[in-house]
Amino acid sequence: GGVRYNKNIVKLSLPTTMESAYGYDIIHTIRVWNLAPMPPRGFFATRFGAQVSTKYDTSPHYITTTGKYITRTPNETIYNPVATLVDAEGWGNQRQFKGEPRLNDYYLRLQMPASLYGAPWTGNGYLTRVDIWLPEGFICVLATRVEARGEGDDKIDLPVLPLESPTGKGGFPQSTDFEGGNLTTPGAGYRSGKWAFAGNQCTFHFERYMALHDKQRLYVRLFVYNPRDPLPRTDPKNFWLVSFTSSGHSGAPADHREVCRPYFPPFCNDTGETYYVNPLGLPMGTRTLEPLYPDERTVSRTFGPWRLGLPLNRTAEPDYTVSLPVLGIVEDLIVQPTFLLPGTRSRLQFWFSPDLGALERGGFLGIQAPEGFDFGDPCSVRDLPPMYYSVYSPPLGHTGFAPWTELDPRVFPVEDMGECTPAPSPRWSRGGSYVTVKVHGSFVPGRRYGFEIDVEYPPAYNFSKGFQMDADWTFKISITDGMGYGRDGTYTTAAFFPNTTISNVVAPPTPPMYLATVQTPIIVLIDEMQPYTFRPYLSRVEVEPILFDRDVVGPLQVTAPEGYEWVFTETDFAASLNGTVPMPGGIPTLHPDGRPNVIAWLDPDVVYLANTPYAFATYVKVPSVPPRASANAFFFQWGFGFNSTGPEHLAVARSPAPQVRALRGLRVEMTDTNRGSDSRIWVWVETVTDISHNGSLEIGLPMTYEAMQFSNTTLYDGPYCSVHAVQE
Repeated sequence: GGVRYNKNIVKLSLPTTMESAYGYDIIHTIRVWNLAPMPPRGFFATRFGAQVSTKYDTSPHYITTTGKYITRTPNETIYNPVATLVDAEGWGNQRQFKGEPRLNDYYLRLQMPASLYGAPWTGNGYLTRVDIWLPEGFICVLATRVEARGEGDDKIDLPVLPLESPTGKGGFPQSTDFEGGNLTTPGAGYRSGKWAFAGNQCTFHFERYMALHDKQRLYVRLFVYNPRDPLPRTDPKNFWLVSFTSSGHSGAPADHREVCRPYFPPFCNDTGETYYVNPLGLPMGTRTLEPLYPDERTVSRTFGPWRLGLPLNRTAEPDYTVSLPVLGIVEDLIVQPTFLLPGTRSRLQFWFSPDLGALERGGFLGIQAPEGFDFGDPCSVRDLPPMYYSVYSPPLGHTGFAPWTELDPRVFPVEDMGECTPAPSPRWSRGGSYVTVKVHGSFVPGRRYGFEIDVEYPPAYNFSKGFQMDADWTFKISITDGMGYGRDGTYTTAAFFPNTTISNVVAPPTPPMYLATVQTPIIVLIDEMQPYTFRPYLSRVEVEPILFDRDVVGPLQVTAPEGYEWVFTETDFAASLNGTVPMPGGIPTLHPDGRPNVIAWLDPDVVYLANTPYAFATYVKVPSVPPRASANAFFFQWGFGFNSTGPEHLAVARSPAPQVRALRGLRVEMTDTNRGSDSRIWVWVETVTDISHNGSLEIGLPMTYEAMQFSNTTLYDGPYCSVHAVQE
């Protein structure tokens, strides 16, 4: 109850002795100054209103001022943020990877800092607009209305304003039409506005009579292309901006025009009072020929740009954020199990290269396998065997450094792995079995890493997923920082073998699950493991026995470790050994998919009889160093890539390869490199195979050192060997 008064109204009681105002003969001037405080929220261009009435407040007459427009920029600190991003599951940012070829989407909530109106008089209102700038690298493409997800009882609404006039739907219209929006005069036939896109800027232009009111909340769904480079959530460049531009209530009547230049009778009898602010004012110094209705651009003001903010009440509104990440893509991802059979306990060996990485310590490594894989709780994760982290010198005759590192990258252990536990899968890769490993070290971008983790395969064989890649049969790696914010993820899935990935957006062949394996381990014998580059001779390979407890029908593919090359002719290939039954299918096809380390028997109808041993022998080139970025093992796959009619056609085996006889970690240091001076040389080297008592370690020197004289040569024992003698 009681009488309320608006603080923005000044009421004056005029004196009874005041002369009556009549036309332009008597004009009273009322001055009001020291208006304070000004509205902290600010306001766009407007004019003041004035009203005269009797002392009983009857017979009112209301007009607006005809002078200059008044505007004020708001105080930024008074806003419960003007914009914030929706960060709720299923509401936007479903495609988080860099360079995503498909459109990503974001839900943005706006809260109007002031009332915005499309110009009702002249023009088309386009000076009134809302500008949204995404972080650098994004490309705005489309804007749509925010609508509920699902149907019936599963329908989920994102909070929006009611549908009644004048607030409308609480959302912008979509950019493909003019429908929707908020109209102060519903049904009048005026469009609400339209969108314009330029790079990372999305702009909504108001049409005539379009209105959005102070403190009104509304939502917009933006479709964009992600940047080509990753953008972590905490990156200083990962920020959005929003601004609001309006010319307020400015505008002129439709027929408004200047008749002539006043006032110059008899050539111009128009006083100009409908066109200029004060053309006839007295005294003369008060006159001004400024336009009564100036060009909208002269009174237009922009509020902002402002960065996104968080709601003040985070408990009531938790699903909002100021930025969302653009993930890097894990490169060179390989996973090779030790066993691929249902219900078996296996080890998954992973190799990968971070894209963005995590230079700050204390992040997490996420490992994802298909549904049904059991990592255990806690799970068991460890480094690969030490040989995979060895350092090698370039092969004999190699010139240049970069190509060597590309062909045989060094592999690093994941630095200081800690607790491994099951966890919910990340938003960018829902489903499957997921565990996280606390990493107390860092991930260096571009560096190749390797580790292995124990897992139990699903107990039942699913033939539909036995060899066919689908959306659920994926192996992935994720890297998050210590806050759990994503940095790198896997776009498709890990590859089973190196050099089978076409691109980041095309899924490579992933490790399948097979039904059967051989009765006894297959032994691979190679007569000479010196690298082919050191001795230009092929090495003979013998593979035996291949023995099943059931008939196996289908093609066979044999994949040697990376770096090997099968080389043989028909006369070089032995289809049997030691009286075994000849291999079905005859001579295999060399490099059927272009990879030199692959041979295959492609006939889908060949039969490997139960309890019948098979064997074969042929030739390979031994690589300069053993593989480090994939397993040093031979894989035998029956039924690969073949749409057979039953699961009995599938079998698999894995056999370790002998060690390549390549010296590891050769390092040379000298105390003095000046010509003619005495110097001490230290040579560090790690051998692969034993050197017999009468064997030798030969050290070749550059040609410029051929006149070097050695004295007092001493060798020191290493951790795995003892030095017997030195011959100078």
